[in-house]
Amino acid sequence: MIRYVLGPGSDVVKARALGADAVLIGRSTLFGTAPTGAKGGSHLRHILKTEIECEMGLLGCRTLADITPDLLAG
Repeated sequence: MIRYVLGPGSDVVKARALGADAVLIGRSTLFGTAPTGAKGGSHLRHILKTEIECEMGLLGCRTLADITPDLLAG
């Protein structure tokens, strides 16, 4: 389990490749809700989901199970 604080979706994919079963986004959601309420939190989650899906597509991963350590460079 890794705590995630406002970074690109690629950080979530890297965490998964390193073996994380979960990535917590609580504080990031709080930062999204502070200025605009629930809409901001929802929008932040949408952006994060889109970034993760984009990264997975670039890596050729269709599911979270496809994200494995062999995808990491070096």
